[in-house]
Amino acid sequence: MPKFSIIVPVYNVEDYIEKCLDSICNQTLEDFEVIVVNDGTKDNSGYFIDEFAKKDKRIRSFKKRNGGLSSARNFGVKKARGSYILFVDSDDYIEKDLLKKLNTVIEKNKDLELIRFQINEVNEYTGITKKLDSTVFDVCSGEEGFVKLTTNSLLEPAWAYAYKSDFFKKYNFMYASGKLHEDFGLTPYIIVKAKKMCSIDYYGYNYLIRENSIMTSASEDKLIARANDTLYHFDNLLKWIDEDKGVSEDTKKVFRSFIANVLISKSIIVPKAYLKFYIKELKKRNISKYLLSNNIPRLVKKLVIKFDLDLYINKVARKIS
Repeated sequence: MPKFSIIVPVYNVEDYIEKCLDSICNQTLEDFEVIVVNDGTKDNSGYFIDEFAKKDKRIRSFKKRNGGLSSARNFGVKKARGSYILFVDSDDYIEKDLLKKLNTVIEKNKDLELIRFQINEVNEYTGITKKLDSTVFDVCSGEEGFVKLTTNSLLEPAWAYAYKSDFFKKYNFMYASGKLHEDFGLTPYIIVKAKKMCSIDYYGYNYLIRENSIMTSASEDKLIARANDTLYHFDNLLKWIDEDKGVSEDTKKVFRSFIANVLISKSIIVPKAYLKFYIKELKKRNISKYLLSNNIPRLVKKLVIKFDLDLYINKVARKIS
C-alpha cells in the first residue's frame, strides 16, 4: 500500500498536464500512487496521460464520462489505496519535496488526520509568484485548527491539505456533483471533524492563475450558477453543523460566521443584473444573525448588514478585489 494517493482530475488541459504530472512523478519521496481521472476530456490530454502511464507504473489512469470536478474527485477517492490522499488540479503543480515534507510530519505524528500546507499563486502571463500566507500551527484538534485558519487564510481549497484516507472514508466525505465552488461546500466541515491536524510552513502547492479561470473568463450564466451553488453549499453546511452534536457550540458560532461571510464576499462575482435576487436570498437566510460580533469592527459590520444589506454589498463587499 503506498503512503500517498495523489488524485488528479483531468479535463481539457493539454497545455498544462505535462508540467502537472512531471511535478508529481519527480517527487523526492517515491512512495506514492497517482490516480489520474480522465473526466471525458475532449483535447489531447488523454494522449499525455497515456504516455506518462507507460513510463511510470505509479500512475493509475482511469477514464469516465464527463461529470465535473467533484465527480472526478469522488471517483478518485474510491480508487485510492494510499494512507493519505492529496488532490492536485491538472493545471497546477507541486514542489518536488512536498511529499517528503508531509511524510516527515506524519512520521512524528502518525495519528494526524489532516495536514495543511502553504500555497504559491503563480500568474501564467506575468510569471509573478505570490505567497498566499496562511496560519502555521502545531498539532491541535480540527476545531481549534478551523478557528486558527479563519483568521487570515484561504481556507477552502481541497488541494491545500493532505487527508488521512481512513478519516476521509470514515465520514464518507463527498464533493457535491454538478455544483461549482465545491471546495467551499465540504472543506470547512472536513476541518472541524478532524481529531488532529496541523499546518506546516512549507509552500508546496503552485496554484496557476490563467485566462480560462472562473474569474477571468466565465460567462454570466456560469457566474450566476456559481452564486446559486454557493447558496446551496451554505445551506448544506449550516444543516450539517447545526445537527452535529460532536462539534462544540463555540466552534459552531465561528463556523456559521465563516460561511456567512463567504456568502457576502461572493457577491463580488455576481452579475449586476442578478445582484438584487442574490441579496434577496441573503436576506431570506437572515445572514446577519450568523456573524460574530465579539469586537467593535465585527459588531459594526454586523449592524450595517442587519439594517442595510444592500448598502453593504454595493458599497463595501463589491469593492473588495
